[in-house]
Amino acid sequence: MITNHDTGQRACPAYDGRVHPDGGNSRCVAPTATVDVVVRPYRDAVRLVYVDDSGNQHLTLYAFLEVQPANWSPALQRWLAMRAELRERWQIPVRKELHAVDFLAGRGNPSLTASWNRRREARLEAGGTIVRTLSILPVSWRVCYVDGQDRKAAYAAGLADLERALVRADDYALIMVDGDGTDPAYVDAHRSLPLQTRRVVEDTWPQGSHTNQWIMMVDWVAHLAFQRLTRSRPATSDWYDENLASLDVHGGPQRG
Repeated sequence: MITNHDTGQRACPAYDGRVHPDGGNSRCVAPTATVDVVVRPYRDAVRLVYVDDSGNQHLTLYAFLEVQPANWSPALQRWLAMRAELRERWQIPVRKELHAVDFLAGRGNPSLTASWNRRREARLEAGGTIVRTLSILPVSWRVCYVDGQDRKAAYAAGLADLERALVRADDYALIMVDGDGTDPAYVDAHRSLPLQTRRVVEDTWPQGSHTNQWIMMVDWVAHLAFQRLTRSRPATSDWYDENLASLDVHGGPQRG
């Protein structure tokens, strides 16, 4: 490892108390303080993590779906092949948002065939296809939950669990979330990580669930984990344990 003294500014080669041009419009200034910065060797070990939440007034959870960059394309190809199957069998457009809670509850019109949208059994059949595809993707996930509606605490618990795993594996991660970037819970949780040692790089990167297939994937993980915990819909309450638990790094949702 290399130790470097970084002032946060570029000092003039021979500082004489004045501001000097340093090429283009940049300037160099007098150094005011030094900070010991550890420069680590380059490692190609960065996980891409996609996050979404689920919950009600009694429980809040976050699912963190992880994929290695090398598996990003193969996983997405497999998922899109399933989306093509949904289009061919049930006329559900590939780019149509698949919001699990609405899809399985019979709300909205995912299919271009109006009569199909009102058939609960057809939705469960298509939902089974979606979940079986999730179960064979080269990904993993973790789910953390808290009692009540404290979204900030639930996210922070999942983030801390991910951070510990990254430290153990000597990996790093970038996190993409469903949203528009205005939720302060994400920024606060990331900024609370010790900067000297943190493995989650940057704040969250917001993505629209209506266009990002990865956010749709983790939405299904979060919703089915919620169903596993609450048992509120008997038809899908066992889907997590039967199909998704094998890819959960803890084997099931963890209380934060």
